[in-house]
Amino acid sequence: MLEIVKHKIENGNIIFQLKILLVFFIFFSSSNMLKSQVSDEVFQDDVETYYVLNQGNNSWVHWEVSGGEILSENPTQSDSVVVRWTESGVQKLSVYEESINDCRGETYVLEIEVIPPKGDLEIEIPNAFTPNNDGVNDFFVVKSNQGLDDYELVIINRWGNKLYESHSLSESWDGKYKGKKCSNATYFYILIYSYKDEKHVKKGFVYLLR
Repeated sequence: MLEIVKHKIENGNIIFQLKILLVFFIFFSSSNMLKSQVSDEVFQDDVETYYVLNQGNNSWVHWEVSGGEILSENPTQSDSVVVRWTESGVQKLSVYEESINDCRGETYVLEIEVIPPKGDLEIEIPNAFTPNNDGVNDFFVVKSNQGLDDYELVIINRWGNKLYESHSLSESWDGKYKGKKCSNATYFYILIYSYKDEKHVKKGFVYLLR
């Protein structure tokens, strides 16, 4: 039984450890073969350390990577490798063992899903718009760099009447109520949404100027 231990490194500190067990088939007459069906998931620009335990005596482990950068000084003859995952998508970490008599085992491939970094949530809400059909700033649009759950936007006039309601970020207010143009004025908005299982409410004013 071959054991691979993965450390995740952040600012030089190990923040968690995950052990993955692999089956190690040894063929003394011809080659050593390393096989397993294991998948992993990391974020782009993460730095991960992978190393093998219980490898055969008098043998070396060779590493190769796609979609990443090997940071180890000597990855071709080491039982460990440090990888920075530089590209998103399904990438591969390959390893094979070579014995002292130059017998090479089958290559083991670990498929890794590299997720693009999302960054912090940013929501953009304008404080004014000009729905005069000139093609510039004609709609009141809420923009977000992340997907939002339970999205709800309500526009209210100064008398408390609801003029507009939306449940999708792809929709926008054209400054009309029941097909009629609303007058130049300040309107009140209420934005409700959930992000990472937390509910948020934003309130504010928007000025409509034709």
